[in-house]
Amino acid sequence: MTLEAKHSAIVRIMDEKHGSIRANTIEVGLGDALEWSIQRWVAWTGRKIRISEMPWLEGPFGNGYIGPDFYGGYAGEAGLRAVADKDTGLLPDFHALAGERFDPSLVRPGIREFYERTARYDLDVQIH
Repeated sequence: MTLEAKHSAIVRIMDEKHGSIRANTIEVGLGDALEWSIQRWVAWTGRKIRISEMPWLEGPFGNGYIGPDFYGGYAGEAGLRAVADKDTGLLPDFHALAGERFDPSLVRPGIREFYERTARYDLDVQIH
């Protein structure tokens, strides 16, 4: 992606009174540097895992289709059942993430609520 394309893609909407503010070249450069730094940090501090050891990490990714039928298609391919239930979440129980280095009880209740009841939230993704 060209710098100009990144520049036009990064748009912050302040509010209707102030209108929109477009990121300048310096902000785009800083964003790129920060992204690169985060990726290096993850590569340096992270560790490789096998999905068979931590299957909860596996999730959907684009496979030639997009839109409202994505999740139904993914569920069918993965041998899962798509459920339209407002009490459904990314995890049935946040404590499934518990481990030697992570105590789920220390996480804010609102974050646990999001993971356990994700369907209650309206999520929008927009590209400008």
